[in-house]
Amino acid sequence: MDCTKQNLLINGNFSSLSESEKNFSNWKGFQKIKGWDLTANSAEIWKSKFQGIEAKSGDYFLELDAKNGNPADAISQTVKTVPGKTYYLSFDLRQRRNTPEEVIVEWNDGEKTYQLGKPNTTTKGKWEQQTFVFTATTDQAKITLREPDND
Repeated sequence: MDCTKQNLLINGNFSSLSESEKNFSNWKGFQKIKGWDLTANSAEIWKSKFQGIEAKSGDYFLELDAKNGNPADAISQTVKTVPGKTYYLSFDLRQRRNTPEEVIVEWNDGEKTYQLGKPNTTTKGKWEQQTFVFTATTDQAKITLREPDND
């Protein structure tokens, strides 16, 4: 299995903020995040240690379940791939409520959307690494993380 180990995502830890964007106390709503497309045109970035939650990497983290409504909150990014190569997608997911949090993970090769999984967090207060594997079928893949429609 040929596995690519370099990080293809831009701003994967959501810390690439301009000095003016960093000017907030605990959290801030954004209409744009460097490197990412926002399906609902809004997302929250929280500072590490806000509400006692320390970012796993960097000084910030994304709150995917930022608002209620339609469309559901989602972020995506299109990356260059090589057909036939295997890629790993890893990220950390954390539950902040007393019920498990779920995110839907998808990749799209320009022709079809494939659901890689729907991980649940199982332990409140701890980051849990999620890892998915896909084999590229075209020269690019759109990676999407979204909350379920009913969340």
